[in-house]
Amino acid sequence: MSFIPRTIFPEYRATLAHFKGHQNQALKVMQNLLHQINFVIELRDARAPLSTTNPLLRQLFRGKKRIVVYTKRDKSGLTPKLLDAVEDILAKAPAIEPRDTTKSSEVRKPLALRMMETKDTFDEMEQSKKKPVMIDSRSVKDAKKVIGLLKQEYQSFFPLPPLGLRFTVIGMPNVGKSTLVNSLRSEGGGASGGKRRKVARTGDQAGVTRAVSEVIRISKTPEILLFDTPGILMPQIKDSKQLFALYLIGSIDASTDAIGGVDPVIAIDYLLYIMNLNNPFMYKHICKPTNDVIEFLEAVAKKTNNYDIKIIDGKKQKVASHNSAALDVVQWYRKGKFNNLVLDEELALLKHKYQLENNQKRIQAKQHRDAARKNAESEIIQ
Repeated sequence: MSFIPRTIFPEYRATLAHFKGHQNQALKVMQNLLHQINFVIELRDARAPLSTTNPLLRQLFRGKKRIVVYTKRDKSGLTPKLLDAVEDILAKAPAIEPRDTTKSSEVRKPLALRMMETKDTFDEMEQSKKKPVMIDSRSVKDAKKVIGLLKQEYQSFFPLPPLGLRFTVIGMPNVGKSTLVNSLRSEGGGASGGKRRKVARTGDQAGVTRAVSEVIRISKTPEILLFDTPGILMPQIKDSKQLFALYLIGSIDASTDAIGGVDPVIAIDYLLYIMNLNNPFMYKHICKPTNDVIEFLEAVAKKTNNYDIKIIDGKKQKVASHNSAALDVVQWYRKGKFNNLVLDEELALLKHKYQLENNQKRIQAKQHRDAARKNAESEIIQ
């Protein structure tokens, strides 16, 4: 009997905590930068394009010209067809209801929450209809592509900005922003004396860039200046599946960002669910296709020799450490061991549907070819 993946994943009680101090401070500084910039690059992670779309940043930079760039395309299963679906889903997202921000209860709320609850207005960034771009932030070719887009944007202004194009790169933590900033700085010719050097720390974890940095020159002709800013999370996330996706890509810290923490075993159960929708044989080197996360983690523990010693019936026995095995899988995923996935459930189910439809079309095409061959053979015999 062929393996049948789950098409439903349960909801868990998991909520993102409010902003950390450095994020609140960064948000205030970013507000002060608004009058100095005239263009925005919004980064989203192609591994979780919906989950890394931050409406808070859209609110903050509304009215600014923008282009959306999806990073880490080399680790993602985001196809052009799915990218179109992303844009459709975001376009149909419900508008945020207005709040009376003059009430004392509203004034006491954190700045990020008040911004999220402000009625969205006409957004030139959304209305610009620029086609999203997919890149690998480490790629020299892609860095040059982005610089070319920035130069086009500079030329699109009338009159040309007298102080040059001044832009910022925004996005959630660990979506590849620091890596892209380094690539742009190196390839844009802005380094003094033609030297190339790293200007922003990079890392496979959230919160590497913690403060708004000084202005970085990307190009001298035309003048293109970058205001580097840290990644900003949403003030609240109540969807556990989005929380798991953000944890898996490293945008949030399991122990400090989520109320009560993120259970790595449940997060890997979600990853297993997504892998099975995509291709249940992508972990065939670990075990056969399964919907049981404990069976999967037992196989991981056996492969990595990850056991705890416990006393059972008065005897010492080796017992698979499910938690440690789950943490191993998290690191494997972040390092690219399980590529070609989209972690957003809505997109994963849509991709699974497309795959089933394509398989059915291939079966029908084969049946037609076989029937045509049999007809041709019967005519020859006659």
